[in-house]
Amino acid sequence: MTNDEYHSSVVPVPSPWLDTLLDALRRIQHTLLIVSPYIKQDAVTVMQQALLAGMSGRNRNIEIRVITRVNPEDFLSGASDISALQQLLNWSTTIPGSTIEMRAIPNLHAKVWICDRQRAIIGSGNVPTLIILTTLADAFVSIFARRRSVSSWCFIE
Repeated sequence: MTNDEYHSSVVPVPSPWLDTLLDALRRIQHTLLIVSPYIKQDAVTVMQQALLAGMSGRNRNIEIRVITRVNPEDFLSGASDISALQQLLNWSTTIPGSTIEMRAIPNLHAKVWICDRQRAIIGSGNVPTLIILTTLADAFVSIFARRRSVSSWCFIE
């Protein structure tokens, strides 16, 4: 991949960056990828509200993929909520026109939201509670031109 094949910019977003995430969710047209080891109920509710607000009467077919971990210790300790995963799985009925796919990786540590393969929010925060989402140190927003999708990233050293 050459530099003229894609255009990207990486912008540091200082805390609180919840508004950046919610704005990205409201703008989604086609795809959403959520990667987070821990997912809490209140965060899922806020994300769902943002997706629904962005639809505002428009019917979009949104393909939603979630990658998380489902270790029993995470649920017993309160790091994740089973009800949050159930709510995510119900998005196919509560968010009109959407489909949902969920996968688990036991040792997952990444925290990424990718919206329409054009905007990636990469941070040190999980999807735990709204309070944590609004007080994280920093996140980075990366915006990619349509010529290349996020799935074709390459890292050059």
